[in-house]
Amino acid sequence: MKGLLKKDMLFIKQQDFMIAILLVVVAVITLTSATKNGSFSTGFMCGYLVMIGAVMGLMTISYDEADNGFIYLMTMPFTRKMYVTSKYLTCLLAAVAASVIAVVLMIISSNMTGNQTNLEEGAYTLISLTCASMVIASIGIPTYLKFGSQKGVFAVLVACVVIFIACYAFAKILSLYDIDIDGLIESLGSLGKMSFSILLLVVTGIIVLISWYLAQKVIYKKEF
Repeated sequence: MKGLLKKDMLFIKQQDFMIAILLVVVAVITLTSATKNGSFSTGFMCGYLVMIGAVMGLMTISYDEADNGFIYLMTMPFTRKMYVTSKYLTCLLAAVAASVIAVVLMIISSNMTGNQTNLEEGAYTLISLTCASMVIASIGIPTYLKFGSQKGVFAVLVACVVIFIACYAFAKILSLYDIDIDGLIESLGSLGKMSFSILLLVVTGIIVLISWYLAQKVIYKKEF
């Protein structure tokens, strides 16, 4: 397991130049917008970083698949279950790293506009972003293993669009009934945010476990 994780981390490290450029672009856009406009919603940029975190983890499967790499990789002394588990751990590490960067940018941009962001708000955002990234990874890993990287990318994009449309429709339905979820959570204070974060972690954990189980089923049926 340690060797699999080290392999994936080395692959991600090889993309350091590309990652650095993406981070610089995101940081410049975020901070420039905060300076010029006086206020800036970091939602889009945070979502973009979450996508980067999930995609970097999924790209390691494409790397393993390239040039029939699975044929040689599966001769190594590890089980297929360990291989699948390592992919979820890689995606989790990438998700946490991307979410931390997103939260730091959010705090900096908020402070530049005079809106102080406390540690509680930062932790709440960090949990939400990490969970979102892991949901994307949970869709992507079984799909990549089942259909390959090319079809997997398309499936992940479709799933993200479906999730976005579902969330948008849910928000519209709530607005029709004049239900403000953010206001309700805010009114409950720390207890409300803590409860919502725990619920989010539980739901995400269930999704990841189901995905992990399906990914194992997929890879055990594959012939390399």
